Amino acid sequence: MVNDELPAEVMLKENALLFGAGNAAYDYASGNCANSYCHGNFEFSKDSADATNQFAYASDKMTGLSKTVNWTKVNQGEAFCGSCHGLPPEGHITAGITLNTCYQCHQGVVDENGNIVDKNKHINGVKNARGN
Repeated sequence: MVNDELPAEVMLKENALLFGAGNAAYDYASGNCANSYCHGNFEFSKDSADATNQFAYASDKMTGLSKTVNWTKVNQGEAFCGSCHGLPPEGHITAGITLNTCYQCHQGVVDENGNIVDKNKHINGVKNARGN
């Protein structure tokens, strides 16, 4: 039987809760989704990164911006590219890094214009670098 009563219950699970985002939440009254991995609530530790990718760390960790997104403003700039993780993310090397250079290490995820080319490799719970 389908329950048509409002408000609907929103269950954040799987990728929303990865990398330290265990307190992800949705507030029905405001339409806000907050503290989720999907919108930058993450922390990647340099010492847990593959040795061939540790060069990309400018500090001990990379962190996202933990963006709160309002789902009543779809396609109104709530989650533009870089709003969830910065360009580059906090703790990532910055020398020569622009939206147009991300593809050099994140092949198959973004192109030379910074456009996502494989949505299965974006916000997928895997640190996609060097074509993995």
